[in-house]
Amino acid sequence: MRFFIGLREIAGCFNNLKRGFDENGVECAFLNLGGDLHNFSSSKNPRWVKVLNYIGSKIGSKFTKNFLLRFIWLAVFQNIFSLFAFFIALFKYDVFIMGSNSTFFFFLELPILKLCKKKVIYVFLGTDSRPLYLNGYVYTGGKNLGTIML
Repeated sequence: MRFFIGLREIAGCFNNLKRGFDENGVECAFLNLGGDLHNFSSSKNPRWVKVLNYIGSKIGSKFTKNFLLRFIWLAVFQNIFSLFAFFIALFKYDVFIMGSNSTFFFFLELPILKLCKKKVIYVFLGTDSRPLYLNGYVYTGGKNLGTIML
């Protein structure tokens, strides 16, 4: 089986997953279009993934401070790169491991992946997997009451 990991990095989790697959000889690629502020990178990617990771890192990290530019990057250009990456990955990989809200194009790819009999795994980390009402900060109205264990 060949694995595709993407499209965002969360605290190095997906880079470490990629590294583990590489150490075990499993063919996989990790595409990170979210911008790589902490320099999580993996050198054992296909060339097309390395190019898109580089573009995502350079452009994505420059647009983090400006809301309008960030919106344009996320809504327009990142989706163009995602669409390009989707069609390559569709024919090369059997399993798609995606992080929380990562999507190639607004979750419209899921029926296509299902029709092509691809396995899709969505990984939820941290607050993605916790209901909002269990968030102590939100529950207390933004007041820091120390450590709240819920």
